[in-house]
Amino acid sequence: MKHLYLPIRNTLLVLATVYTASAQRPSTPTLSFDQLTARAGIIFSGAVQKVDSNDASVTHVTFSVDEGIRGTFSGQTITLNEWKGSMPGGARYRAGEKLLIFFHAPSPNGLTSPVGGSAGVVRFADAETIKLTAEQAAAWKRSARLRGALAASGSEVNGPRMPAADLVRALRLVTESQ
Repeated sequence: MKHLYLPIRNTLLVLATVYTASAQRPSTPTLSFDQLTARAGIIFSGAVQKVDSNDASVTHVTFSVDEGIRGTFSGQTITLNEWKGSMPGGARYRAGEKLLIFFHAPSPNGLTSPVGGSAGVVRFADAETIKLTAEQAAAWKRSARLRGALAASGSEVNGPRMPAADLVRALRLVTESQ
């Protein structure tokens, strides 16, 4: 038994060292909103109508589109199929919540996911205001084109909240030029 103790202990020490080193590495920077916009095949703001995750590997999310920006149109009802593995930590959507979405164009098998993971799902604070997470606020700061389009519309953003209508207007200006 004593012969097994040292190899096991040494293995655990090596694993602990590797884990600590990897945990201290800086994370990959979030895509800017300019990059989210450029990579998205579907962009819209709307409300989650229904979330169906009866399928073992796919979640079906039905949205009512309030403001279609790319790949959708206002007033449309759209169901997107997202692989459950792209949702770390469980469910990403709740029926009734309002979101601004940046999705990849669906693959040939019909699956899609938000561009940039959680950065591509922006929640509304209330009916007219978007509230950015810290990750999204950092992405916003690196988005010169979108910030310029927003400023050109006469709106100024201070902090993690912004008027949804102004952001949608800026997104439309940027997507029309891409």
